[in-house]
Formats: sequence, structure tokens, C-alpha cells
Amino acid sequence: MISGNLEYLMTSLPHLRFDAREQEKKRVQSTLQQYSHNNNGELSAVSILENLAKDYLSKPKYQLFQNISLSNIHSTHFREHNNKMIAQFASFRYDLMEKLRRLRHSKGNQNESAIKSDAITEGLVGTPLDQEIFLLKLQWDKLAELSIGHYSDVLALVIYKLKLLLLSRYWSFDQKRGFQVFLNLTTN
Repeated sequence: MISGNLEYLMTSLPHLRFDAREQEKKRVQSTLQQYSHNNNGELSAVSILENLAKDYLSKPKYQLFQNISLSNIHSTHFREHNNKMIAQFASFRYDLMEKLRRLRHSKGNQNESAIKSDAITEGLVGTPLDQEIFLLKLQWDKLAELSIGHYSDVLALVIYKLKLLLLSRYWSFDQKRGFQVFLNLTTN
């Protein structure tokens, strides 16, 4: 269990939903801004959460918490972590990335039949943006599954951070800008 104000904070943090609407983004950001006492809006939601957690976690737990990101959670360090939940999500993300790598490689070789069809490969339909959102939702659902029984402990905080990272990525998508990047890449 987390002691003191962080336990209260965990129950007070905005409920996260896999939702990209601007009003949802503003709701989460403004609530976290209130806790940070930083009204100028310069800090990201994840930075605010990390700053809040610093005062309530032991140094080793805070270092672990701070080091977790979407770009490294699949690393061997996390896949072999002694915490089962962290290891499970890290392995899930690693397996997902490996499957995508194999799928992209097989498409490059016009050998799509080499990849066995499953829920992941069948879900990768539509535009690249649709596919990216599908992959984020898969990870979100895995975190929701792993969060069962973790409501006010360090793992709840880790899950919250990972969900916030997924949302931050989701919220960063700009369809017009993405289409322009696509056009630039394909016309050159």
C-alpha cells in the first residue's frame, strides 16, 4: 500500500478513459494541473504524475516508476522484472512489437501467408492511424486486465502512468498533419 497523501491522490486522480476527444484531454490535464499547483500548463500530464509520486515513493520505487516509458517497457530488464505485473505487460508489449515486426517484414517480402492470422493481425485494418489506435487499445485493455486488484499500491500507480502514456500518444495524433507527412514520404 502507498501511504499518506498519495493514497488519497490515487483515489482523486481523474478516471482515465480511452478517449481522444479534446474535452477528455482537457479534463485529465486540468485535474492533474490542480494537483501540481502549476497553472501555466507547461508540464505534461505524465511529468505532473511523476513529480507528485516523487514525495511518496521510496527512492528505488521512484526510480523504477520514473524509468518506465512506452519506449523501454518491452526491454529485457522489465520483461525479467521480479514484479509479475510489470513483467507481464513488458512481455505483452514485446510480443506485440515482434509480431508487428514479422508482419511488416512478411509484407515487404510479399509473404503475408507466413504470418498466422489472429486477433491482432485481423485488427490491423484500415488506415495507419486506425491501426495505431487499435494497437494502443490492445495495450490499454491488457493494462485494464492487469489492474484488477491494484487500486492504491505502487502497481496501481505504474498502471496509471502507462495508461496516461498511451493516452498521451493517442492525444498526439493529428490526422491532417499525419496525412501531410504521409504525402511527403510517398511523393519523394
